[in-house]
Amino acid sequence: MWTSDSRIRSCCDGARPGEAAKGPGAHRRAGRRHHQGLCGHRGPAGELASRLIEKAGLRGKRVNGAEISSKHTNFIVNRGGAGAADILSLMELTRERVHAHSGITLETEIRILGE
Repeated sequence: MWTSDSRIRSCCDGARPGEAAKGPGAHRRAGRRHHQGLCGHRGPAGELASRLIEKAGLRGKRVNGAEISSKHTNFIVNRGGAGAADILSLMELTRERVHAHSGITLETEIRILGE
C-alpha cells in the first residue's frame, strides 16, 4: 500500500510499482515489492541517516498514515491513506528533529515533482 500520488519518486532504485528493482542494492531488493517503503533522507559523509533518525527518537513516528519504519528508520511506509502531504510533513519533521538533536541537516533523497 503506497501513495498513488506521482509527485514523490524515490531515488533509491528508480523502479516504479510492478517494475524490477534497479541500481545499487537491487539484488537485496529483488524479493521485495517496490512500494513497501520510501527512502527519505541521506546523511552527510560518515553518518547514516537511519542512525541519526533513530538517535532523535523518531522510530515509528507517524503523520496520519505515513510512518517512519520500525524496522529501518530511513524508510517511510504508508500504513493506510497517506498522501504526498503526509509524507512530506513527516520528512520535514524528521529533518527538523534530527537537526535539533544532532546539529546535522539531512538531505532529501527523493525528487518532488510538481506542486
